Amino acid sequence: MSKKDFNKGTKLGIKLSEDIVKSNTESIKKINETIQEIGNNTYNIKELINSVIKTQEENDIEKLFGIVKTLDSKDLEKEEKLILFQILNEIGKIYEPNENQKKFKLKLLKYLSITVNETLEKNQINNFKTILENIEKKEEKIIYKLICEYLYLDKYNSLEDYEDILSIFHYSHYFKKDIENEIKLKIQLFGTEILCEQFIESKKIENNKKVYYEKEKKENIEISEECASIFFGDNKKNEYYIETSSFIIYPFVNKIISLNKITLEKLEILSSLKIISTDILFKYKKIASYNDILYVIIENDLYYYNLNESEEKLILRITKKYNSNNVKYDIENLTVKKEKIIFKNRDLVYYNLENNENITINFISSNYFLKDNFIYFISKESKEEKTLFLSSDTDIFSLKKYTLGSKLSPTKLIDSFMKNTSYIYDSYKSIYFSSLFEDNICIISKDDAVFPLSLLKYEKYILNIKNNSIKDFKFSGRISQVEQYKNFLIYNNHSDGFKIQKHNILTDKVLTLIENYGRIKKEDVEIFTERLATPEFFDRPIKYKRIGKWIFDEINNKIIDIEK
Repeated sequence: MSKKDFNKGTKLGIKLSEDIVKSNTESIKKINETIQEIGNNTYNIKELINSVIKTQEENDIEKLFGIVKTLDSKDLEKEEKLILFQILNEIGKIYEPNENQKKFKLKLLKYLSITVNETLEKNQINNFKTILENIEKKEEKIIYKLICEYLYLDKYNSLEDYEDILSIFHYSHYFKKDIENEIKLKIQLFGTEILCEQFIESKKIENNKKVYYEKEKKENIEISEECASIFFGDNKKNEYYIETSSFIIYPFVNKIISLNKITLEKLEILSSLKIISTDILFKYKKIASYNDILYVIIENDLYYYNLNESEEKLILRITKKYNSNNVKYDIENLTVKKEKIIFKNRDLVYYNLENNENITINFISSNYFLKDNFIYFISKESKEEKTLFLSSDTDIFSLKKYTLGSKLSPTKLIDSFMKNTSYIYDSYKSIYFSSLFEDNICIISKDDAVFPLSLLKYEKYILNIKNNSIKDFKFSGRISQVEQYKNFLIYNNHSDGFKIQKHNILTDKVLTLIENYGRIKKEDVEIFTERLATPEFFDRPIKYKRIGKWIFDEINNKIIDIEK
């Protein structure tokens, strides 16, 4: 190529570049011309647009010649995204965020693919000014702009009120005015809502299927004593709650509350579902969780709710089933593990969120456990048993296993670990409590007395699902309010002055946590035989309140650590 041709090409390139720059700003100039025709009341908008035009022209020239790569907040490094949220969290500690600011943070979290827990990790340097000095100018500009937009959502203040926060930015004097003008223009043209609604992800059409489950199990954040104290304060009488990875979910004055285990922030959730009774939702296990995702059954609809993203979605309409009197069965006993969902709708129903497989399992049992790819359940079957002189209808309790998705019948693992025989007239056993710990199913039976002078009896069975072994333990007297925490059963033992005790499921070692947690009606003590006949009318245990490893001792007004 000759020098003449090169010069000619350069001139042509510059002319073309000039045309592109002009065309890129032409649309904004037309907005300005239109506004000038409207009248004198648009002075502020005209000034803002002039400022934006100037900045836009400079940016267009930079972009054209490859001087700069246009960055979006998504282009920030992971550490820079976390610094952004750590600054927002610090601001939230000083100035309580309003609803718009909370919404802004939640939308930004989702847009940047950051989890709540990641933003709550403490920064080792703990000096944002020092950190920001080591960040490139353009990345700092993105962080600064998002901080300003968040602050702008506080309608009672201006950015000048936050000078102490904004002064930590090393390069802010270069872009402060331009960013403020851009935010003002956005708000005047589109309203404050644009600041929250701007985080829209571009979705690929070919891969637009939403996933409503998580494959990897997250570790649960331990509940602190301060967090437990807030829960106990809200729940004078309520005994229901669900613990997710990062939150405690519980009913409160017919609302559902989420309590963040780390920030201790309380929010009302699921209000749009118009739940008639939140207590019933928890009592009949119509709500369950996996990680930080809730699954909720309302009438015959199954809803998904992501606690980190405040995202709610109807994911399944459950077929209604009716009994012989044309009364609809209640859908309850919901259990969720990864993509697997089990619930009771007359029979048990298995639904797979990954492939939409929907199978009715034709057996009736409220005592079932989902582990790996199996359902373990207690079956009760009646058959006639004969002895030398008598025959009797006998109820036989067995442990069975069903493989999810299988067309085969359930297999029996442990046969006849418990029986009811009608010729033993002073005894009738029922399942009082059941739970799963690792590979062990714990069953507590209640032996209801028939003869008046008999006492209630309780027996514990440990059924191992790996080696099919049985281990049993007889309680010395009546127990109530049985709960499980890790490898411990927690209960009130009536037999020796009402003691709240922890009972190791595997070793049967028993330790007392609280003494004298109940009373006997004094005026009726002398009617000894009557008391023996109906002890439940004379024993007055006090209900303890527990969450995680914490028990609230209402009598002594203190919180007790179960693990100590």
